[in-house]
Order: sequence, then structure tokens, then C-alpha cells
Amino acid sequence: MSSNRETAALVEAALLTAITSILAIAGIYIPFLGYLMFIIAVPFIILMVRHNWKYAVIATIASAVLVTFVSFPTYGIYVAVLGGFVGMVIGYFIKNGKDSSYAIFYGGLAAIVSFIALLSLMTLITGVTLSSMVEEILAASYKMTESMGFEEVFSQSGIQLNDMLELFKMILPSALIISAVVFAFVNYAVANIIMRRAGMKIGSPKKFSEFVLPSNILTGTSIILILAYFSGKMNIVDSQMLFMNVLNLFVYIFFIQGLAIVFSYFEKRNLKRVMKIIIVILIFLLQMTLTIAILGWIDNIFDFRKIRKKKLGV
Repeated sequence: MSSNRETAALVEAALLTAITSILAIAGIYIPFLGYLMFIIAVPFIILMVRHNWKYAVIATIASAVLVTFVSFPTYGIYVAVLGGFVGMVIGYFIKNGKDSSYAIFYGGLAAIVSFIALLSLMTLITGVTLSSMVEEILAASYKMTESMGFEEVFSQSGIQLNDMLELFKMILPSALIISAVVFAFVNYAVANIIMRRAGMKIGSPKKFSEFVLPSNILTGTSIILILAYFSGKMNIVDSQMLFMNVLNLFVYIFFIQGLAIVFSYFEKRNLKRVMKIIIVILIFLLQMTLTIAILGWIDNIFDFRKIRKKKLGV
């Protein structure tokens, strides 16, 4: 790399470091801007795609140091791990022309590792686990609702604080995995939009309506369920907790494919954007997640959209 290009890369790294630091600091001191932290990996993705890991690492370290000076050390580590590390992983796959599914899948894995590392660090420093923190929040919310005169509602519904805590502990692993994949997807999508608007040449993403899970996922699903069953029988793990997490994951995985079928229908009917938005909102409001997931599961068997046949040239 020539000196001019190195200088330009360093300038870009400095600019994106400033943007990352502003996003992170704004998320602390301006409550409604806290959601900006959900796209904290975007600057690192762009830097990785435009240049290489060296400048992404420089920007990661610089951002962490700046944020630490303005806030506190653990927040700087948060930016470095969840922003820099995940951003570099996603950026690597985009830069090498890999399919979007690779970038999102491995970005999701990186995010899972980051979540676990950050939660472990929080427990190590504060001595407070995520479960105990949520327990305190739920207990406070429970007392608040009781003080507002809703204790009869709880007693009639049979909902107890311990039941809520047990449910949370059961679904925590799958919730972390789903959150990590959503984090990777959102950062990938936002970075993609920005890079295209900036005129950068990157691979064309597939339409969401053409999304399809691997054909062998049903085999994998069956194997995991069998392993979950025997693990419970042999008392290796809590079978109920494992089944809840596996089921939760599978519902969300097949929900994505089911939603892709819905979008495919939108395209065939040439529906207006307003109608598309209304239908998607209704799917969530009417709690049709399981129905759409079953549709995705059936499509994985019968290939309604003939996408696999198109790939095979049949």
C-alpha cells in the first residue's frame, strides 16, 4: 500500500473512530439514543471492507480508549468486543465476496462469543450475574404492579414471580443466540445500505423473498431433538430447559423462512409498500409467529417456491 493510500486509510480510521465514539457516548448520556448501540459494529464493517484488519484493529483500540476516558472502562471494552470484533468478522466475509448468509452466520457466532465474554466480565467485576440482575428487576416490577392495585390480576392469572424467573432461566440461552443473530443481521444490513449509497462495489445481496434454509436442516433438527431427548433421559441436562431452548430456536429459524414466503407472495401480487407493512405488523400483533414458522417448516420439505430446483438448474 502506497503512503498516500496508507494516509487515507488512517484518516478514514480516525473519522470512523470518532463516529463510533459519538454513537457510544450518545447512547450513555441521551437515553432515547441508546438504540444506536445496536449498530455499533457498522463503522468497523465499513473500515474492514474498504481497507483491512490492521486499520479496523487500530480503530477498535482507539474507540475503546476514547469511550473509556469519557465513560468507564467496561463500556470501552463493550465497544471493542461487540463493535470491533463482530464488525471485523462480518466485514471479512463481505470483503471476500462471500454470500450474505456466511457474513450473518459467522457474525452471529462472533456476537454470541462477545455476549458471553461481556456477561462473564460483568459477573467477574461486579459479582452480579445476569440472572440475579433480572431477578431484581422482575421483583421490583412485581412489587410496583402490586402497589398500583394489580395484585388481583396476578392472583387470578396464577402468575408468580418464581414462575417468571424460571421461565427466564429456561429461555435465556436461546434468547442470547437469537439476539446475537439479530444484532449481526441489523449491522450487516445497515452497513450494506451505507456502502451501496457511497458507491462501493460489493456483492449483490439476495432478495429476502428468495431466502431458504439449507435442505439438511430437517436432518439436523431431528438429530438435535433426539440428542435433547436422550440427554434428558440420562440426566445430563435439564430436559425441559433444553427442549424449551431448542423449540424456541427452531420456531424463530423457520419463522424467517416462513416470512420469506410471505414476502414472495407480496412480490407476486405486486402489493404496495403500505399493505406489506400492515400485513407484517398484523403478523406480530396477532401472534402468528408459530403459524408462519410452521409454514416455513413445510416449505423446507416441499420447496413451494422451487428455489432449490432453480439452484440445481432443474
